[in-house]
Amino acid sequence: MFRVRRFLVFGIHHSLHGAALARHLVQAGLRPELVLISAAREEQLNASRPFWDRRRRWSNAAAVLQAHAPLAARDEPDAVATVYQEAGIPYLFVPGFGSDVTCGLLEAASADAMVLAEGPILKGRVLKTFSRGIINLHAAPLPAYRGSCATWWALYHDEPLEVCAHLVTEGVDTGPILGRRRLPVRRGDTLEDIDRRGFEVCGELLVEVLRQARHGGIVPAPQRDWEGRTFRGRMPRDIEEECRRRLREQEYTHYE
Repeated sequence: MFRVRRFLVFGIHHSLHGAALARHLVQAGLRPELVLISAAREEQLNASRPFWDRRRRWSNAAAVLQAHAPLAARDEPDAVATVYQEAGIPYLFVPGFGSDVTCGLLEAASADAMVLAEGPILKGRVLKTFSRGIINLHAAPLPAYRGSCATWWALYHDEPLEVCAHLVTEGVDTGPILGRRRLPVRRGDTLEDIDRRGFEVCGELLVEVLRQARHGGIVPAPQRDWEGRTFRGRMPRDIEEECRRRLREQEYTHYE
């Protein structure tokens, strides 16, 4: 049974996916204990460095937010940190997903689960940190479409789209599934429209999963490693253009 009392969030800074998840968490009143963001600039690390020790200095939310306020004021509206800054939720920039600083902060937190809000494939120490596991949101049907550009690949094969929440394992999108939600495709959509809607549906599903995990729990549905296909890298340009053409000509067969 998958149950969660306290969670934290970890992701990258400039991420439409991560910003959408953040907005949905804030609107639902689901506050992570801490948010970690892989830094893009040295000044971000400098602002967060005083709060990196294991004495939980980040629990002083006012001090953390004050230290980062000058950076947030210059960031784009869709930057992940901007959402948390405005909501009063403490966040720290860290030097990558596998650094000693990052792992130390994760281990010092009292969270029993983590939400991965976009980032690289996790390996090693990070994977073993949380008693309940790490939640990832994947905007394509699992187990059929794993990996990169999976939403577009499912569209190319004329499959109904959905987003899935699953636990992170050492494989690529192979962990047990916690929930699913339909991703609508509408006449006149572009690939970018579908991606943006996918970010929002992922946010809705995350809220649903966290609430269910707090009240009653979830029985994860295992995936078999041999099921489905894993896509890596960018979709070939000719296949991408074929997807775009089908959308323009409204040839997809699963419109809502």
